[in-house]
Amino acid sequence: MTVLEGKVDTYPEIVEVLQCHGYEVQEAEDAVLLAVITDNGSSLAELQILPDGNLIINCEIDQLGNFADDAGQAALTLLWSNAQINPYAVTVLPPADIDDPDAEDLMVVLTDKVTIADMDPGELVAAVENLFEAVQIVEELQFQMQEDV
Repeated sequence: MTVLEGKVDTYPEIVEVLQCHGYEVQEAEDAVLLAVITDNGSSLAELQILPDGNLIINCEIDQLGNFADDAGQAALTLLWSNAQINPYAVTVLPPADIDDPDAEDLMVVLTDKVTIADMDPGELVAAVENLFEAVQIVEELQFQMQEDV
């Protein structure tokens, strides 16, 4: 039995499944990196197995300040988008390289957490497909906010 038929719960298995489905992935020390390429650009998603048996998927989209001139309005619009991008959620996080960031420096991140205890390849692929759909929705919101300026 190959991993394509069984349970997916290690980094090498995640890489194998996603590569077999045509995704660009690379195994890092403690994560799998996934290229998220859309019509509007590209992002990098990180798939990380947590000690509690969950897989967290985070994908940085852009800095909040690049969404609209008013970071507060941009944040509210992105929060509203959570209803459209379920099971993913939008959050804003400080960049790792800035100690005390301004609001416009915060990174807009899509995130999801799934249990991998009995995850099969189809469930992993579905989670990644949902990610691509969520990225496209958020990128479209970003485009709309920039046009409204």
